[in-house]
Amino acid sequence: MKTLKEKCTSLFERISEEAGAAPLIELHGSGEVLISGCRGIIDYDSTSITVETPCGLMTLKGKGLTVSVFRGDIMSVEGKVSLLCFGEAENAD
Repeated sequence: MKTLKEKCTSLFERISEEAGAAPLIELHGSGEVLISGCRGIIDYDSTSITVETPCGLMTLKGKGLTVSVFRGDIMSVEGKVSLLCFGEAENAD
């Protein structure tokens, strides 16, 4: 019989395989977004942040947006997030 640790490890390995190179996005209410798999910042101001991910461009829109962490492929955005979209966000307003 598998231990809880073995079951969790197996589950996370399966999720990683199925997700492939997709970014992992974690929302904490509307005040913080954590992104793993970020390749770089394309555009950045206090109302819009566009980043490159393995799946293409991803844009966050809101108010008072700041990048609090950008290390390796990990990024944390704080502020009032009102929209998260993939692709071109020009018509997303």
